[in-house]
Amino acid sequence: MPNARKIAVAALSALLLSSCERAAQSVQKSTPVSQPAAPGQPVTSAEEAGSEDSDSAEPSMPSDSLVVTDTAGVDFTPEDLAAVKGTLEAQLHLDEFSATGPPPPYGKPCRFYDTTSVRQYSPGDIRYAFVRPRLIKISFAGDDHYVRMVNATAEITRLGVVQRDVSGRWQGVVGVTRDTLMFLVSSSVEDSTWKVCEKPGHPNGWNADGHDKPLTAWLPLRAVDAEQMAVAWDNQFSTPKLRQLADSVSRLPLNYVVEGNPEPKLPIIYKDICQYEGCSFGEWLTCDTARIFAAPSATAATAFVLKRGERFTAITAEMHVTQAGMVVFHRNVRIQGEGAQYFFTPADTLYPLMYGSEGGGIWYFRGQEGGGDFFFGNGDPDDMGRYTERGYDLVRPIKSEWWVRVRAKNGREGWFIPGQNIYGRQPHYEEMPKACPPVRDESKQLKG
Repeated sequence: MPNARKIAVAALSALLLSSCERAAQSVQKSTPVSQPAAPGQPVTSAEEAGSEDSDSAEPSMPSDSLVVTDTAGVDFTPEDLAAVKGTLEAQLHLDEFSATGPPPPYGKPCRFYDTTSVRQYSPGDIRYAFVRPRLIKISFAGDDHYVRMVNATAEITRLGVVQRDVSGRWQGVVGVTRDTLMFLVSSSVEDSTWKVCEKPGHPNGWNADGHDKPLTAWLPLRAVDAEQMAVAWDNQFSTPKLRQLADSVSRLPLNYVVEGNPEPKLPIIYKDICQYEGCSFGEWLTCDTARIFAAPSATAATAFVLKRGERFTAITAEMHVTQAGMVVFHRNVRIQGEGAQYFFTPADTLYPLMYGSEGGGIWYFRGQEGGGDFFFGNGDPDDMGRYTERGYDLVRPIKSEWWVRVRAKNGREGWFIPGQNIYGRQPHYEEMPKACPPVRDESKQLKG
């Protein structure tokens, strides 16, 4: 299948060239750091790659970066910075989804004399499960003679969101993406004990006049909280599964951001596709009666009929993908492909679209079409459930229709889906007979 193979190779090249677009944007760095490929993209370093199908090797973390500003002058010392950073990091790691321990002390005002904080804790607020926290900005904002105040921004990998429905039950939605949140930290001017106060806020962008929109509530959700709250997760998910997802995503470098696995819009039509290896257009022979349609659709009108024994010309063909396959991953998996390694996590979903030949084809991943090695089989129903021990499974096969445009000896043209008794499609592997083979008489065979 030379045409489909060329398409797969071209699609793979496009996928590699667009990896920087799919990778999450990194924050401003004080010094350059290397950027690993996004999940599902080739890993170029053997140290990063680990062994094939390994779920234990952890790629190296990128250098941390933290922007520190001081609008208050010399009132804040290096010791203050170290104390603020340590307080925030301790709180963030305590709040990770897999964390255990005492509940976070959110809801306390930043100023001891303030009892009307707009970011007080509320039992009905939306909760967020997250891992991989990283401080990206600390800004010392000064004091008011009583309290010293710090604004901080953290970057996290959000796993899911939990909120109450109209009946008061907690409903959870899983969606892995990068997110940011803002903290307030304060201390009395009389001592250097810093505390995280009020609760995190989620920035909502800017108004039309360029001013920040008001922050919304952003409360952490830890695994023990989710179990006590009896969260009903979407798509038959569960808290134990989310624990596994949190553990898997936590192993990834900070600039491996797994997000956005939408399904492709269907149908997808690939033109000028000669299916299977060695396929070639040209003179074919039908040894069945074949109905030829006026258009590549089973609802189109009949253009004419090819009778058994007729030769005709196959001009071109189209592959109509009506259902994308689906490959899910049970753990972090590294796949050694032909000339490249691929890295997937349980947050990834791969959608096979068309098998080409020689083990390659086209797939849809993280909102873009690409391709490479079909390590999960051809995408057929026979491949389902075959690779569980390797950490992944094809859970839905590809459904497609291969429509061939033909021209009869009298010049009439139309479309059909070839059956088994069509000869001449693979001249490299089979010689087209001069005539159709005899029809087997099954009734005589049974009597004999």
